[in-house]
Amino acid sequence: MRLSHDLRHYGVVLKPGVFEVWEASLDGQNYRLRRVANGDSFRAAELKQLVNWINAIHAWALTAHAESIMKDLEEIWNAAQGMMPTPPPLPPSGFAGLSNRTSTKPIVEAVHGPAFGGA
Repeated sequence: MRLSHDLRHYGVVLKPGVFEVWEASLDGQNYRLRRVANGDSFRAAELKQLVNWINAIHAWALTAHAESIMKDLEEIWNAAQGMMPTPPPLPPSGFAGLSNRTSTKPIVEAVHGPAFGGA
């Protein structure tokens, strides 16, 4: 397998109040891992540095490698289709009768697990 020398992976680590940006790149036959940025996410100038890194990573990926990324995402999506659970059938009245509800107040819920929505 021949690997491209411009192959890179990026990781962004967010912790309370701090961030780090890491780059893994190919150095000969080995990967090299290095921290390329870090800072205090409560300081505007340092937070701007994080935003600039995220934008640069996206630009790098979406220009030089857009086609490869699209193929990778399609493969991941297609592989995941067989693993997604089938939602249970809903009764004619909708889930818990909510589709027949006449109130004008919105319903706000926190959900742990699969969620269904729609209009």
